[in-house]
Amino acid sequence: MPKPSVLVFDVNETLLDIDSIAPLFGDLFGDERVLREWFGQLVMYSMTATLADSYVDFFALGQGVLKMVGDIHGVDITDDDV
Repeated sequence: MPKPSVLVFDVNETLLDIDSIAPLFGDLFGDERVLREWFGQLVMYSMTATLADSYVDFFALGQGVLKMVGDIHGVDITDDDV
């Protein structure tokens, strides 16, 4: 059997416990379920940037997506929030 040329690890929600930040989303949005919306958008935009061969810092991307989700929900996300 030939050696694989690429090895992929899925760390999202396997090694990362995003539920630990759910209370923060409850405080910001009044609904902890917005965490799942934010995370889904974050993963989508991260994959899009990767496929477009356009590096974006994951932390900065997370901040931008949080502000975008805030706009969608009519919540003003400040720099202190991110």
